[in-house]
Amino acid sequence: MTSKNFQFNTGIDFAHFSNGSFRKPNLGINLPSLNIGAIYYIGEPVVGKVPQDEIQKRKREFTATLAIAVKEVYPPNGDKYSVNILHIQYHHPLHRKGFIGGGIEGTIDRSLPFQLEEKAEGHSYFANTIRSGIFGSAGIRMGNWDGYFQMGMYTYNRYKEDGNIYNRLLLRYAIAKKAFVSFGLKSHFGKADYFEWGLGLKF
Repeated sequence: MTSKNFQFNTGIDFAHFSNGSFRKPNLGINLPSLNIGAIYYIGEPVVGKVPQDEIQKRKREFTATLAIAVKEVYPPNGDKYSVNILHIQYHHPLHRKGFIGGGIEGTIDRSLPFQLEEKAEGHSYFANTIRSGIFGSAGIRMGNWDGYFQMGMYTYNRYKEDGNIYNRLLLRYAIAKKAFVSFGLKSHFGKADYFEWGLGLKF
């Protein structure tokens, strides 16, 4: 709700705190919240227009990211396992700052064979480490920073305890015109799977 000098806004937030399964037990905290705010502008509003060339500079993006993660499985204080991740993504610009798109990914998660062995679901080691998926993605750009929320579904996954749906919160920072670093949290319905650190390229 807005007027010439007054603006009223509401929002819904969701915060998740955990160690990203780096160490067990991972007793995460989920905090949903509702916020209400009011803004009063003093003086006459200044209306500006976005230069047309600034909008035209925003192009469709193809990116490829290699990332790594470390996670621990039960029992607590046990061995840690590495995870290698490859994302290939496409994003289309929305107005000045927004992005929408999706992509495909593949992971090699070395903790999965251990968990499958514990449940007497023996297959070949390499087949058990692999997960692949497709996902949708929505994000926003703030200078050199990008923030994305992604929701995906596994297309190949032998370990069924986590289900077939996953999501990811992802931050990227541009270190060059065509290169960026990334930091993300992958989870299954609020249960953290791992934190990931990556390096990517834009095409």
